[in-house]
Amino acid sequence: MTDPTPADAPVVPATAVPAAAVPAADYAVAPVTTDAPRRSRGLGRFALILGLLAFFGDLVLIVVGIVQLVSLFSGFDVSQLFTSATLAAAAGFFALAFIVFWAGIVVGGLAVLLGLIAAITDRGRAPGIVGLIFGLLVLITHIGIGLSILGAGSGISNLGT
Repeated sequence: MTDPTPADAPVVPATAVPAAAVPAADYAVAPVTTDAPRRSRGLGRFALILGLLAFFGDLVLIVVGIVQLVSLFSGFDVSQLFTSATLAAAAGFFALAFIVFWAGIVVGGLAVLLGLIAAITDRGRAPGIVGLIFGLLVLITHIGIGLSILGAGSGISNLGT
């Protein structure tokens, strides 16, 4: 076979072809795949939910306490102080406060633990840190309240002497 181009024709290198002349499908890039599976963010989200639950549980208890105090003192009369309805309302509030106190310590402690694990293992680092902060706030307030109650117990026992 003979070459049909004349001998005096200029030689054009293959790389001199303009990019517009080549179809775009030739430049398709293969997707990058990684061997490691993506880590779940569920642990951090769960820590955040627990921290918010403990925090808002405390806020609800504070609002309930304020509403009960306002309703008690709005029509306050000394003759009604020791009625069964007033004592029953106070007993109900103290029972609710007791349950929320211990549940807040447990839920806040879990939020701190799971938030710390999520932050270290990168399984939802940002929500885990926020859950850790809310859990620490709840734990600090509950431990402070518990210590003040324990300190008041010795003072109450010395009232009769």
